[in-house]
Amino acid sequence: MNRRFVYEAEFIPDEYDGYSVSFPQLPDAFTQGEDLIESVEMAAEVLELIIAEYLDEGKRLPAPMFYGHSDKVLRIAISVEITPEIVARTRCVSATEAAHMLGLSKGRVTHLLDAGILQAIPFGNDRLVTLASINERIRNPKTAGRPRKETAVA
Repeated sequence: MNRRFVYEAEFIPDEYDGYSVSFPQLPDAFTQGEDLIESVEMAAEVLELIIAEYLDEGKRLPAPMFYGHSDKVLRIAISVEITPEIVARTRCVSATEAAHMLGLSKGRVTHLLDAGILQAIPFGNDRLVTLASINERIRNPKTAGRPRKETAVA
C-alpha cells in the first residue's frame, strides 16, 4: 500500500551558498546541499529514508506541523510517497556494519560501493549500505583471482 507523507523542512543558508536542512518533527533527519535545488532533492531522499525506517520498525511517526513563513528560516513542505518497495530498499546499515556482515574491511566495502557492487543511500555526508545488496553479495560471493576455465569431464 502506497502512502504519501508531508513534513516541513527548514533550510538554513550556509556560508558557501548551500543549505543545511533539518525536519523539526524528525530530529534524526538532516542533510545538506550545494544549492537550493540539490538541498530539496536531498531533503526528499532523507525524508523517504527516515519514514521508511519508522514504518519498518513499527515506530509511530510524529504528527507533521507547519510553521509557515519566517524571515530567518526558509521552510518548504517536502512530500514523499512511500511504497513497500521503498521500505525494503531502504533497510540499511553503516559501512562499518556492512564490513562486519561481509567479513571485509571498511575500505573494501567503500570500493564495492564505488564500483556499484553494493548499493547505498546518501545520508547527510555519509552513505548507508542497503541490506538487500549485502544479502545479494552473501548469496553470490565473488572469489578472488582470475576466473578458472571450466574443464570438460569425460
